[in-house]
Amino acid sequence: MNHQRSLIYEQRMRVLRGQDMHDSILTHIREYVADRVKEFASQEVHHDDWNLAALRQALLEVAPLDITEEQLAAFTHQEDLTEWLQEVMLAAYEQKEQLLGSEQLRELERYVTLRVVNMRWVDHLAAMEDLEEGIGLRGYSGVDPLIIYQKESYQYWLNLLATIREDILRYLFH
Repeated sequence: MNHQRSLIYEQRMRVLRGQDMHDSILTHIREYVADRVKEFASQEVHHDDWNLAALRQALLEVAPLDITEEQLAAFTHQEDLTEWLQEVMLAAYEQKEQLLGSEQLRELERYVTLRVVNMRWVDHLAAMEDLEEGIGLRGYSGVDPLIIYQKESYQYWLNLLATIREDILRYLFH
């Protein structure tokens, strides 16, 4: 928890000090696209079995992209699909920047990042408290509650980071 707290507070302080968040947002875009492609177009599954409709829908929920299932179906390698979708989403973000102006978008990036991090961190703390309260009951199953807590709290942390990334992008694109 202390390590998580320090990372969140470090991110908050970068925003509060007025640091440029643009590179961070571009990284969020690349990571978000890569995660969605892995989720719906896994390398372990033949490309004919990829769920391209769900992939397209997941991306459209975050950003107004001009992509079709036919365009997605043209790719047979996950890496190529990921690169192309990253380029499309980055281009859409660049259009957003041209529409709003660089200075205004940088300010919006800081505001949205701070708001989302604060909101999601509070939710995370409540979830961790609930986990801590319920973990003692699992000790009766013969598994060390500390091990269960560590595994589940790490999963909560990963979910927090993914949710923060997705929320930031959704707010910035819309």
